[in-house]
Amino acid sequence: MNSSHHYIIAGYSLGGLFSLWMYGRHESFVGCISASGSLWFPGWINYLHTINRKAVVYLSLGRKESKTKNKLMCIVGQNTIETYQYLVKNNRCIYIEENGGHFTEPDQRMIRGFKWVFENLSIFFE
Repeated sequence: MNSSHHYIIAGYSLGGLFSLWMYGRHESFVGCISASGSLWFPGWINYLHTINRKAVVYLSLGRKESKTKNKLMCIVGQNTIETYQYLVKNNRCIYIEENGGHFTEPDQRMIRGFKWVFENLSIFFE
């Protein structure tokens, strides 16, 4: 790693999208958590394909989150899976389907994300 400081960035909902965006822009982030990330956001998939670096990335989404009549937001499941499929090629990455919808146990989802990231960070410090 070029940076002498290593950080983990995490967020829920729009914060989850922001976390992935920041991880893609700054090499100091060795861990990223996006829980119920707003990956429906226009332009996300195009930006995703510009990310070319390594980190430990945790993605989660509630099973009910794409079951919406909103034409913009209903692609969140598809985009989260595409994000996982792209990132898993160069990162230690996991995608977890959670029970419930967007507002189901957000604190527990974040805790699971932090736990998984901390357990998998050793790839940067071997």
